[in-house]
Amino acid sequence: LAWCVWSIFFVLKRRGQGIAQCRVGGRRQMWIRGRDALGRRARRAGAGAGLTGMRGLADLALLTVTGAEPELGDLLAAALLSGLDRDDPFHLELAETALAYLDHGGRIEPTAAALHVHGNTVKYRIRRLQELTGRPLSDPAGGAAVSRAANWWWALHRWLAETTP
Repeated sequence: LAWCVWSIFFVLKRRGQGIAQCRVGGRRQMWIRGRDALGRRARRAGAGAGLTGMRGLADLALLTVTGAEPELGDLLAAALLSGLDRDDPFHLELAETALAYLDHGGRIEPTAAALHVHGNTVKYRIRRLQELTGRPLSDPAGGAAVSRAANWWWALHRWLAETTP
């Protein structure tokens, strides 16, 4: 097993199935897995995020771990997003745009394409979110950019989960 490179995949639409792959000497062997607790949590997290199809376990790591601590996510949302009103549809748009922006690596054009809006709309929404929350969404000069982005991502996910029916 020391030579194996494990890559566990889960089919999110089909409950209880996972495929573990192990390469030994260039040959790939597969086993059906997915009944373990980690596999179940990963499938639940992926399905809860609306993901379908084949996904690697590592690709679901952040969703899985953040889903296990909803109270901490709620605290982050309260701290970072206190300026947003859950009953305001525009604030919902701002949060969705910010999440898409983070999911697209902080790049305007891919975010705009994913949301089917103009790049200037994305820029405006990000700027407006920052004004309402009093915090920068991204500040590479401030250090700890990955940690800050992960906190924002988690807070936005929790806020949107609690806001949308």
